[in-house]
Amino acid sequence: AYHSSGYQTDFSIQSSARASGVNYTFRTYSVNASGSAVWNYATNRIFQDPTAWYHFVVISDTDNGVATERFKLYVNGVRETSFGTATAPGSGVTPVWGGSTSTTHYIGSRANTTNTRFDGYMAEMIYADGYAYGPEYFGKFDDSDNWIPIDYDSTTGDYGTNGFKIDGSDA
Repeated sequence: AYHSSGYQTDFSIQSSARASGVNYTFRTYSVNASGSAVWNYATNRIFQDPTAWYHFVVISDTDNGVATERFKLYVNGVRETSFGTATAPGSGVTPVWGGSTSTTHYIGSRANTTNTRFDGYMAEMIYADGYAYGPEYFGKFDDSDNWIPIDYDSTTGDYGTNGFKIDGSDA
């Protein structure tokens, strides 16, 4: 089984200009070592403002006894609950992201495809292996109720065994 506190990924994105007639949802999925889907989620929510930055926190805790709590997505500090596609991870399943350093990890695209690449900007991606931290570890609401980032390194700074931080400063 995967580590009981799961894993967490935190990142911010800004999309590029929108193509006419295209709906931009957020999609995340993971597979296991044999390539079978561990989870697959796509929001009903459309992210249509190309000038806005969005902050995402993806949490997987496959050892959670409640199936609906094994995957969580937060957008700008608020839990997303409306999905057009929602395949929950099974109990104790190990996603490739959560247990393998020898497998290629894709950020901003699907594996082995060229037509599903993210077109926009990403800033500071944190992968905390073995942890299931909520959005409060990465951001907070200011006095005007806007979601703003906080320094993860000063909050906990622990990335786990296979975790990492991409700060985006040299992109």
